[in-house]
Amino acid sequence: MRREVFESIENRADVSPSEPPSCCFFTLTNSRQSCCSLAFDPWTRHAAAGFADSSIRLFNLQSLGRARTLQAKQLQRRSDARRQRRQQQQPQQGGEDGWYDADEDPADEQEELEEELADLADRAATHLYGHTAAVHDLDFTADGQLLLSAAGDGAVRVWSPELRRCLAAYRGHVLPVWAVAACPNGGYFVSGGADRTARIWATEVAARPLRVLAGHASDVDVVGWHPNSHYVATGGADRSVRLWDVRRGRAARVIGGVGGGGGVTALAFAPDGRHLAAAAEDGSIGVYDIASAKRVALLEGHEGPVWSLSYSRGAGSVLASGGADLTLRLWSAPAADNSMVALVAGAKAAAMVGSAGAPGGARLSEDGTAAGGGGGGGGGGQQAQLGGGGGQGGQRPYQQLRVWRTRATPVAHVAFSPRNLLLAGGAWALRPLRK
Repeated sequence: MRREVFESIENRADVSPSEPPSCCFFTLTNSRQSCCSLAFDPWTRHAAAGFADSSIRLFNLQSLGRARTLQAKQLQRRSDARRQRRQQQQPQQGGEDGWYDADEDPADEQEELEEELADLADRAATHLYGHTAAVHDLDFTADGQLLLSAAGDGAVRVWSPELRRCLAAYRGHVLPVWAVAACPNGGYFVSGGADRTARIWATEVAARPLRVLAGHASDVDVVGWHPNSHYVATGGADRSVRLWDVRRGRAARVIGGVGGGGGVTALAFAPDGRHLAAAAEDGSIGVYDIASAKRVALLEGHEGPVWSLSYSRGAGSVLASGGADLTLRLWSAPAADNSMVALVAGAKAAAMVGSAGAPGGARLSEDGTAAGGGGGGGGGGQQAQLGGGGGQGGQRPYQQLRVWRTRATPVAHVAFSPRNLLLAGGAWALRPLRK
């Protein structure tokens, strides 16, 4: 797993306002508008969807890809076979081209092809049962080995995607659980529910929660971890966001009045942990400085509730948002002060200079940015990285970059893979015909 992490960092695409990410969108069909939640494995191996009938459907993305490839090969092979038979047979009285084969029915062949495709799709999807109420939220652990589910029965369940079995059930909430989030460093997760509390759990201890975070005046609808894993953010229907100290179990920051109406619907931390983006039901997205608990930007453009937020990996210079208005939007963001990004950039620069045979090679300056062999100052590079205009290719921070609109699919979840591929998806919804 450690090798995969380093390979993903080394091969990570540089995403910026001038170089937007590629997007892979997943649409769930025939869900009868019962899909309540969606999540992607960080390593793009699995996708999971929770439904109102208490079931979870686990998709093997690699098997689905092979099924589509096999379908294309079978279709091409059958097309070549029909063409070859046409060339070998003598023209007979029949169609417009003078050829007719009574033993061949294109409709039957199409039906067989659809049956084979359905069979392949069923093999790539597995139903997980265990909850007794609607599954409201899903999340994978950072290594993709575990799947967390929160449901209306007041329980959080941990599943193994490999074994396709439930490993443990965590019960502590007395009312439905609305949200769950896995710790970035593994071993822990946080849940929030209608009992106005958030609870921190250890995957090795299923008896009781380690911390009970109480303070919201209404349901806790969304939860999220700070990148350093020492803090947890919670958002509720009371239009407030609270930042909790995990070790002490106390609120370190309280941000009130989020959004112009309705509760908080999504949270996302910048990779360096300095900014927190919070979305509301009115479609607005507020970006807050963690140190001062003040809003630094207000993003407007969505025409409905925003259901998911995600910063790009590495420098985090792009923020993605998706919501009920059938749109996926990209926003510019200030490049994060991330030491790992600087180290990787410096290593790449050193390798390039070394391969070119430049005298003196390259080195890392004191601030972590790449500097030339001549010893030029590195502070300017850091200032350009954090500055709004210089580090963003002339683009000011938190400006709308791009809007992707689906035909009839509300965007339920967005997430960046470790290599900065933007993953998004939702359930296809029937819209009433316009009069």
